[in-house]
Amino acid sequence: MVTDFGKRRRFSLHFLHLSTQKYVVLTHTELPWCSVKSTKRSPKGIILIVSLCWPFSQSVEHPTAKQREARTKKCMKTRLMFLGAPMILFSLILLGGCGPGKYKAKPNEELYGTWINESYGIVNAATYFPQKMIVDSSGYTGYRNISDHGAQGKGPEQIASKWTDSEGNIWYRTFGTGSNGDKVIKWQELNKLSKSGTIREYVSVVVSDFDSGKYPTKIDSNDPSYHICNRAQE
Repeated sequence: MVTDFGKRRRFSLHFLHLSTQKYVVLTHTELPWCSVKSTKRSPKGIILIVSLCWPFSQSVEHPTAKQREARTKKCMKTRLMFLGAPMILFSLILLGGCGPGKYKAKPNEELYGTWINESYGIVNAATYFPQKMIVDSSGYTGYRNISDHGAQGKGPEQIASKWTDSEGNIWYRTFGTGSNGDKVIKWQELNKLSKSGTIREYVSVVVSDFDSGKYPTKIDSNDPSYHICNRAQE
């Protein structure tokens, strides 16, 4: 006799004890994971053979070799999907960041303004450092002398990236184009602005094609392209 009490069951066993020829009644509480599998007679009575099972005495079906193989393949496929998705996303981020012009400039970037150095002038017949440089969202305009009204050079310049170091200095990577006679020149530049935003230092490198890996890595005052200038008073 078995009585259901939800997760636990109460059962009574009635059997004949062989030595006394009397019926014996045993009562026991069955756990959800335990059930009577079969019985076996012995000189002293009935031996209960108990087996483990799932709750509510459900039997466990052991998968075949093909089923185990199919489950393994499914698990591996699921793991690869979960592991592969972040890698694909990371790759897309890297590819998206390779171009030099991904930074969205603000109207009031610290780099924008008029920068001057009265000590600059002609370096040689083909090179000069402008005494005045105006930088804005459209690019740069260079003047050989601070008092000049006609520009000596002009061209587009864009910001590729910007960050601030632990000392509060503001850094920019920029790229642009210029001309030397009939020849168009492409260059990439590393700029460092003081924390106050009043001093600008920069070095540049001429490139055949824009490449995020070709920017100068440091500001070196011994670099032939090194410039230093102050923000002009408004």
